[in-house]
Amino acid sequence: MRSNVLKTAFGIVSLSATAAFAQPWASNYAVGEGPVFNPAWNPSAPAYLMSNLGGNIYGITITPNGVGPGAYGLFLWKVSDGSWSNTAPANTPENAYGRAPTTASLDLRVDFNAHGDGFIPDVGVNGQNGILYTVPKVWDGAAKVILVGAFNGWNNNDTTYELKDDGVAPDATAGDGIYTGQFVFSSTGSFDFLVLPMFGSDPGSWDLKLSQRGIADGGNLNVIITDTSNPYKFTVDTNKGRIKIESPAPPITYPCALSSAWDTTPGPATQLFDDGTNGDVVSGDGIYARVFTVTNADPSGQDQVQVYDNGNMYPQTAGYPFKSVANGTKVVVSYDTNSYSDGYLPSTKIVWVNPSARLLPGDPSGPTGVHVTGDFVADLGGTNWNPGDPLTQLSDANSDQIYDITFPGSIVPAMSGKQWKATGGSWTWQYGSPDNGFTKNGNNPNMSLSTSAGVDLQFKVDAVNGRAGYGQPSIVDPTRPSNAVFNNSSSVADWQLF
Repeated sequence: MRSNVLKTAFGIVSLSATAAFAQPWASNYAVGEGPVFNPAWNPSAPAYLMSNLGGNIYGITITPNGVGPGAYGLFLWKVSDGSWSNTAPANTPENAYGRAPTTASLDLRVDFNAHGDGFIPDVGVNGQNGILYTVPKVWDGAAKVILVGAFNGWNNNDTTYELKDDGVAPDATAGDGIYTGQFVFSSTGSFDFLVLPMFGSDPGSWDLKLSQRGIADGGNLNVIITDTSNPYKFTVDTNKGRIKIESPAPPITYPCALSSAWDTTPGPATQLFDDGTNGDVVSGDGIYARVFTVTNADPSGQDQVQVYDNGNMYPQTAGYPFKSVANGTKVVVSYDTNSYSDGYLPSTKIVWVNPSARLLPGDPSGPTGVHVTGDFVADLGGTNWNPGDPLTQLSDANSDQIYDITFPGSIVPAMSGKQWKATGGSWTWQYGSPDNGFTKNGNNPNMSLSTSAGVDLQFKVDAVNGRAGYGQPSIVDPTRPSNAVFNNSSSVADWQLF
């Protein structure tokens, strides 16, 4: 029987970063959907220019159109720099949710501070560039706050994992909007979950979930359970939509490769090595590896792996997919912690697997090809945001799994503030972006694009490690580790990295 662990994960730990702040943009605008915003989704509408409230917090008071006293409304909103070049949350489909409480007046706010207090979201952690919240708070009037996830079958009517704001330990102060709970879990593993508010007698609200991006349409939260004897503490700040998890287990200080195909718990059984053994090639080169044996093969013949490193998961939004045809299959997971400045993303924390386990373009069960897409394609004669547009399909001329396409300068205009992604022919398969790489069923953040008119525009994608980049008139091939074979001490046949 397979584990109930979901294959997307997002690790959370108590971080010790020094408090700082992200530089607010020169102008900060609230942007959102109609009829609350009029005009809707305009990144620079003068009526929604936010004011500096001090302490690197910006805000604006709005009277939501169509939402009056006693009404309950829900709307999507973001903060922009006056264009779509920079937004909070960052330029992805993760548009933050706002809510109009039972008042005709609502303050929309963004906090640019990096608090370093162990709560997420936090500026500078996992690509977060601003914390969005409202006054009155989004969850104003909630009757209960609950955890819902893989550990309770995603039952949004289950109050087993209810957090309290009653001043009774472990909660510190009653009525301050900080909800707390402690729970002992019966199984180890990596568990996705969300935090939901309950209003009246209604089940927990999926629309107002607390995700990895705050009270926003972001990815699931995740908790790594390694201790089944002592309680894990969950603290949720409902005022700003942030969460902290405190584990009773000692922190894992080394990277671990987690997969339902073998083990989803960080620890010795999933530890990666950089000492020239267990499948690692060169000791101390910053590239970790290990040979794993599939013991719980998925009937589909595919699985995913994420590397847990210092409380974060790589790739971030979903796992790196690989073939796990049958139990006993050997899979070498490699994890590069070096940083590269060759124009490709991700630039560090890069995951890949050995050749026989790779799902490459053209594989019957993998990507159909490699494409680029975004809001720039129409400028070149194609269709924006079509993940399989024939116009934007890359080719592998050298049969080295580095795909490229060059658009002639004659059709390339000057562009700025554009967004792009690399796909495997559909949204199922994605490449590139910080902290990601090759993912299946992920949501890799968009990458920014600016061009000069009349100059060739080249894109390249490494289909092995999922790195993607562009340049004018060209871009060099992505950096790869030098050809090497796995150390024979791994007790399995040698495989070449590339």
